[in-house]
Amino acid sequence: MSFKVAGVVSGEEPFVEVDDYVPLTVQWPGYSRLHDAPKCLMLDVGTSLIEVKLNGGTGEVVEIILVDAGRLEFVDIPLPRPGTIELGIPLLSFAESSGSHEMGRVSLHSDGLRICLEGGASGKAVGGDGVLFRISDQGSLLEVDVTLNSSSLARMRQLCR
Repeated sequence: MSFKVAGVVSGEEPFVEVDDYVPLTVQWPGYSRLHDAPKCLMLDVGTSLIEVKLNGGTGEVVEIILVDAGRLEFVDIPLPRPGTIELGIPLLSFAESSGSHEMGRVSLHSDGLRICLEGGASGKAVGGDGVLFRISDQGSLLEVDVTLNSSSLARMRQLCR
């Protein structure tokens, strides 16, 4: 499954939770404003399982869940910060095909988590301080970076060892 960024809407920062049973939940306030059930997409990313929930009418990302961390790659450097960030939440469209991103990976950095869906050079970044969506020049969603505070990061490391 390949995601294309169809636009960007303004939005608030998400709520981020690390939990013993569901390793990571990132939820935007738009989730509570949904009138209908969200569109749910399950993705195999390397050895991990990710659920992406979208507003069915607009494609706005409302929640990303790391359902099963599998074997995370541990990286001892911080997530790279782009020079320019377009503030907002992406509107995604997707091509129905395999939900597998076998070449993708989920990695735990010294300051957060990266979900890599596709390889390629990032053309721009959309998001805010807590979550960044990296997008190619062609509009494909490449990566999602989630910054974690020190206690959440320590808990995530403990859960994934």
